[in-house]
Amino acid sequence: MLLAVDGVVQVSDLAVQSFARHATDQLPPTADDATRALIGGMRGFLEGRPDLLPSDPAVRQAMGDAEDGDQAVEILCRAAGLTPRQIGAARRAARVDLANSAWAIEAAPGLTELIAGLPADSYVAVVAHDLTGVAEIVDSIGLTADIDDVLGDPGGSEGREQLVDQVIAAGVGSAPDRLLVVGSRWDPDLAVPHAAGCTTALVDRFGRGRGTPTWRGAQLADMVGDILRWAATSGTVRA
Repeated sequence: MLLAVDGVVQVSDLAVQSFARHATDQLPPTADDATRALIGGMRGFLEGRPDLLPSDPAVRQAMGDAEDGDQAVEILCRAAGLTPRQIGAARRAARVDLANSAWAIEAAPGLTELIAGLPADSYVAVVAHDLTGVAEIVDSIGLTADIDDVLGDPGGSEGREQLVDQVIAAGVGSAPDRLLVVGSRWDPDLAVPHAAGCTTALVDRFGRGRGTPTWRGAQLADMVGDILRWAATSGTVRA
């Protein structure tokens, strides 16, 4: 089982809020309107308040398609004129903040129940594009002993394909459906594993309805029963 960190293992908005704040640090000191639009847009997305979203129709439409807070802030950053390098710097700074705040983060609802209910020889790995703070988060929510690996995702569809292929080859061979991948975005979190024949579960917090996952829920807890029944009947994965 591969679990995405953000939106699956932990659902705190601290990293998203920090991402937006560090992004405003990349703006010119006089760009008050852009700063307000970025912070307001982030809040509007997370709080479901359209009145706080930017007035630009194209930006509002893009925000309406965003699958999670990180993607929403990235859209706001691009609208504010930030470069990919500036956006990357803001995201990395947010990950450092998350590592320093790991003590305040709790396991996502249903995560402890899920891991406790898996067959004893199940393989469970946490996956993140940026591993900054991941070990601290896993430790702070008390799951270090229950997680077999923390894996770095090279990023994008190609990187996710490489990672999934490696895990399949090591653990399930010709039965990729025995590997469950849980993510908070359809593409690339789950679209690539789905194409490879894996079982997938999508935490669709904002109800975007993307893709064709095996299971979909507003939070992980909604899918725990289905996942545990699948784990008990389909065999286990050991990489």
